[in-house]
Amino acid sequence: LNRDERPFLIPYSPQAAVELAARGERGAPVMLWRVLYPLWEVELPGTRITRRDLSPLEATMLRAIREGAARTMVDLAFVLGIEQALLERVIAVQQRVGHITRSGDDLALGRLGVASLRDQISYRRAEAGRGTAYFDGFTLHPLPDLYGRQQMLDPAERDDSWDQRFFSLLSARAWEPNALKPVITGRTLPDVTPRALLLPMYLVATGAGAVVALTDTRERRDRVFEEQIAVAIEQDPFLGAALAVDAAQLREAAKTWLVQQHLTQGQITITAAGEVRAAFSPEAFQRDQKPLTLQRLGEYELIAAEGGGQACLRLWCADRATRAAAAAAQERTQRARQPDLTAAQLAAHESQRAIRLELQAPDQITVAPTPAGQRKKPSRA
Repeated sequence: LNRDERPFLIPYSPQAAVELAARGERGAPVMLWRVLYPLWEVELPGTRITRRDLSPLEATMLRAIREGAARTMVDLAFVLGIEQALLERVIAVQQRVGHITRSGDDLALGRLGVASLRDQISYRRAEAGRGTAYFDGFTLHPLPDLYGRQQMLDPAERDDSWDQRFFSLLSARAWEPNALKPVITGRTLPDVTPRALLLPMYLVATGAGAVVALTDTRERRDRVFEEQIAVAIEQDPFLGAALAVDAAQLREAAKTWLVQQHLTQGQITITAAGEVRAAFSPEAFQRDQKPLTLQRLGEYELIAAEGGGQACLRLWCADRATRAAAAAAQERTQRARQPDLTAAQLAAHESQRAIRLELQAPDQITVAPTPAGQRKKPSRA
């Protein structure tokens, strides 16, 4: 499919996004939004500063110079344990990107070298006729080079289908020229004309109060935007309100879904981690009818909720033997889909492995919703 024909404008489904979020360390998923996140695109004349991961070699070299262990080329070659001929080439690159200054054999840190060590990010001076930089629409923070124009949408091309599939974040900061300071080497800020763009993104709120961001990047989980959104929520009351999760609304949405699916025997519970579950008896899964199949036990059902998002309702069974049978059924299905993988590779395979492990784990204490004014002991799920 070409980009316009993708059902989600991101090359994986919301269900996959929730499963990815569930495997993280930030808590159980409780709500998912498909959003169009606002960005600014700016064309920069001349030299600009890019951001990359700081490599261990770079960090060791810069730290040795800063701390005085390597003031000369001979000292640095000894510290790094490499030949001086190779070091000459490394230093030439570090001079070109602005990390190190050199006078004869004497070495010192440049401005970007100091900043790179401080922030543990490799800031690099890049020479170009013109370059393009992207900035977060809420924080105006520059984004690293892993984002490109091919991942973004032009608001001028917006159609009704976008609004049907995405929750729009309508508020963002106006452009401020000072946002250029981290990416411009000169003292005089150039006169630029920013262009508004939108980045399709999944945002998954967790029971721990965190927001997991997932985009069209290599690792899918987007830690850059997780940091940006945490800052933006503090700065922008609208964004914080838009991404708020109401436990009472989640319970009501789950109950409505059970009625629509004629599954009134299910019991809605909320775990100590904030996860919303629909718990059923073992007999309900023995009938093996949609959506209560062993293949679905332990997975998340995405159901409509107020606020433009989808609640993450997990299908569950308190019976450990039934959960173990579901884990075995899911593993057999995965083996059939991946016949060429060894047992060790299958064990390391990301797809649904976390769900299977949790299904096989001992029972976990959950907290069932209690009517106002009543107290109820935790129940076991």
